[in-house]
Amino acid sequence: MCGILGALESKFDAARFEAALARLAWRGRDGSGSTSTAGWRLGTARLAISDATAPQPIECPRTGRVVVFNGAVTSARDEWARYRTATRNDAELLLHRLAHDGPEGLLDMTGPYAFAIADPLADCVYVGRDHLGEKPLLVASEDGEPVAFASTGPALRALGFRTEWNPVELGRWFR
Repeated sequence: MCGILGALESKFDAARFEAALARLAWRGRDGSGSTSTAGWRLGTARLAISDATAPQPIECPRTGRVVVFNGAVTSARDEWARYRTATRNDAELLLHRLAHDGPEGLLDMTGPYAFAIADPLADCVYVGRDHLGEKPLLVASEDGEPVAFASTGPALRALGFRTEWNPVELGRWFR
């Protein structure tokens, strides 16, 4: 399992972000990395299940979009045949889906996953997870706007957020 992290750069300094990323190290022993785009800092601690030579975050050189990903796309074998990919890392497939099908292409994925794509072209971040929530993704907001996300509560706490379970989400998770 990997751990992913993202924070609006205007809200957090680099030291706090790195401390939060360090809290994810146990989720990915095969490396970590971070980068910035579209006003966001994205990071990952990676457990390399697919293509151990392809680090994350992955950036599209053409669009500047950056993806961090935790999980698996169960249709990956078919999708690698559809797209011309530089890696066999499932994370790269999300960049191709977004480029070919727009944001709607991110809605019909199969498998357990959580992801974020920072998109400087649209000046936004797409964040999602599988409908069962098998891969955790916690989002912190200020005044109704997302400012950070992480795979774990301790990573969000390292950014300075209190973490509390939403009773409705907790019930869904136990179901």
